[in-house]
Amino acid sequence: DTWHTTGMRGTGSHDFTVDDVFVPFEESPNMADPPQCPGPLYVFPPLFLVSHAGVPLGIARSALDFVEGLSAHKELMPSRRLLREDTQVQETVAWAEATLEAARSYVYRTLEELWETLCRGDRPSP
Repeated sequence: DTWHTTGMRGTGSHDFTVDDVFVPFEESPNMADPPQCPGPLYVFPPLFLVSHAGVPLGIARSALDFVEGLSAHKELMPSRRLLREDTQVQETVAWAEATLEAARSYVYRTLEELWETLCRGDRPSP
């Protein structure tokens, strides 16, 4: 296990090194070469980076779920009112939910626009 970064431990990613190994040039990837496979999935190599957006979105979702679960039985002192009944907590959770949903929607909309651009055979704009 080589991943001890928040949110990455469960990805199954690992690193390794090799020493004194010859890799022939023709076996080395060149990102400037045209794609070997047809289709929009392969014509834009940085497309794989979009999957990284799921990590912070998932962490945020889990954090909100935790707070919502905790607030159902955690009491405020000295009032002994449940945390979920506090208007300040409700406002903060609502703001966080809206912010998370806005971020999630932005990722999906941007990815949809990128995919449509690639399907048309156009280059994405910077």
